[in-house]
Amino acid sequence: MSSTEFEHLKKAPIISAIAQIRVNYGIEFKDFPIESLARRLQKVYPKVNRNWSGDIEILESEVGKDQVSLQNKRLNGVKFYNEEGEEVFSVFNDLINLEIRSDYKKFEDFIDTFLPKVDMILELVPTAVFQSSSLRYINKIDVNEEVKRTEDYFKVYLTSTDDFPVGISEYNFSYVSRLSDQNMFYRLIHAMAPVRINGEYSFLLDIDVHKKIDSANDPKLLRQTFDDLRNLKNQVFFSVLTERTLKLLKG
Repeated sequence: MSSTEFEHLKKAPIISAIAQIRVNYGIEFKDFPIESLARRLQKVYPKVNRNWSGDIEILESEVGKDQVSLQNKRLNGVKFYNEEGEEVFSVFNDLINLEIRSDYKKFEDFIDTFLPKVDMILELVPTAVFQSSSLRYINKIDVNEEVKRTEDYFKVYLTSTDDFPVGISEYNFSYVSRLSDQNMFYRLIHAMAPVRINGEYSFLLDIDVHKKIDSANDPKLLRQTFDDLRNLKNQVFFSVLTERTLKLLKG
């Protein structure tokens, strides 16, 4: 099914959307111009969280008064948040990503928010080379009825016998399929039992699609790469839903 199928849904069930690029900066991350990037992003992302790693050292003293310190501290990445904390732009030592946790409207707006910031990084670090790209969408599908059989709602599902050590609701499964001729693969992470919140039943459907980048940093080809990922993601999404679930989503 084409991406336009989403236009027929009463409301897109997306609760989190993530666009990501794996990158080799060509420099050590400690030399990344983080402060320059932070100044450029300040108006949109006023909140900043730096992620550090290092060696934990415990200095023993009196009982209950040990001191913990972080030695050889290294910056691994920085997360930039908008005022509400619902949009997060992250730069780590091997990746760049944008996550929108609410108020997702449409793909064009989402990717047009992401790619200009990627261009900004290329201006600051011209040695950077992109390696792969991915899109991840977490969907919450409200069924609003008591669920008796998962297969009534999904064409891909997991079942278990009565002697399974833990109830099936404690598990999910990850299904991976590779499209080798297109340098693409997708991962379907599918919760196998609905969660019940305030008396209503919902399923979570997590789709992660990846593609190798062969075009270095060409902006037009990079945009096409994300269009290809979007089309694959939508194809996977609609292919695993039954007619019953589609009717629920269309209202």
